[in-house]
Amino acid sequence: MTRAFAYLALPFGWYFYLTWHTELGPALVYAFALAALSHGPRSRFLDWAPIGALGRRSYAMYLFHPFALFATALAFERAGLLAKPLAPCSFRLVGLFLAICFAEAAHRFIEVPALRTKDRLGALLGRLVTALSPRPMERISDEL
Repeated sequence: MTRAFAYLALPFGWYFYLTWHTELGPALVYAFALAALSHGPRSRFLDWAPIGALGRRSYAMYLFHPFALFATALAFERAGLLAKPLAPCSFRLVGLFLAICFAEAAHRFIEVPALRTKDRLGALLGRLVTALSPRPMERISDEL
C-alpha cells in the first residue's frame, strides 16, 4: 500500500516543485517516495549504477549546484535565451548537466583526495598512539 502511494505521490511532488520550488513540501514528498521505494527485498532503482554514482556525488552536487545555476543563468542571459518560450526547460536541463559536471569534478579532485588524506592521517595517528602508549607490565612469575 505504501509503495502504491509513493508511486502516486511522485507526479504531485514534481508539480509542487515546479510551482513552489522554494517550499519544503516537495522535498518531503520525494523523501517519502524514496524511503518507500527503497525498502523491500532489493530496490532495483537504487542498485542502478548511475543512481549509485550520483548518490556518491550528491554532497558535491549540493555544494556546487548554485554555481552551476548561476553560470547557466549568466550564459543564457548573454546569449539572449531567457526570453525564449522553451527557456525554462532548456535552462533546467543545462543547469542540471552543469551541476553534475561540477559535482563530478569536485568529487574526483577534492573529495576523493581529501578522503585518502584522512585515511592516511588516521593510520599515522593510530601508529603514533600505539607507539606512545605505555606497555602493560609483565607479570613476574612466582618461580624463583
